[in-house]
Amino acid sequence: MRRFPVLFSLVALISLSVLFTSAQAFSFSKAANSPGSKCSKVGAVARSGATQVKCVKSGKKIIWRKVVQVKTPSPATTSTLKPTPAQTQTPTTTTIPAAQNEYEVNAKATQWSYSFSYLIGASKIPLNSASSHSNILYLPQGKLTHILLKSNDVSHGFSIPGLGIDKEASPDATTKIDITPEKTGTFPGACNIQCGRGHAGMIFSIVVVSQADYLNYLATLK
Repeated sequence: MRRFPVLFSLVALISLSVLFTSAQAFSFSKAANSPGSKCSKVGAVARSGATQVKCVKSGKKIIWRKVVQVKTPSPATTSTLKPTPAQTQTPTTTTIPAAQNEYEVNAKATQWSYSFSYLIGASKIPLNSASSHSNILYLPQGKLTHILLKSNDVSHGFSIPGLGIDKEASPDATTKIDITPEKTGTFPGACNIQCGRGHAGMIFSIVVVSQADYLNYLATLK
């Protein structure tokens, strides 16, 4: 009968010993990775509880050091500083061309579109139409305009029924059209000579505006 208590005591003692050894090993393992404790391989990364640590060389020692997470600010909150006057660009002042009694423009046909440029002043340096208005030719109301019409490839038609214009753009010669539009408005134009597969889409517009609006538009061109 005495063997059972002795056996029970022995089993309990062994269990306590195992638990103590496991706890000691866990405690040692946790302490081994804690910030400031020794480590063996520089650059190694481990965890000490909720803290991430990295093995670094500090003087003659190699120890674990806490890794500090650096948060990167979002682009929207990167900076709230206003630019200094030196950083602020000054808007470019555009000079409005002087009014003229007569104007001159180039109208060039290319498979399958028209492009326009405006010849201003004595130097007649061409100002190309704005990219968003590349198929629109602006003309000043009540002012004589000479349209110099030419093709870059094959023959094309230059037809604006609303203005009574029906000419041919030729690759061999420049055709001059003189026009003095009397009323403002938009007048559709198109190529009326079969010039290839894109012929149907070769359309453009003549927009007649006041001379003041015309000069303001020219001031936006380069």
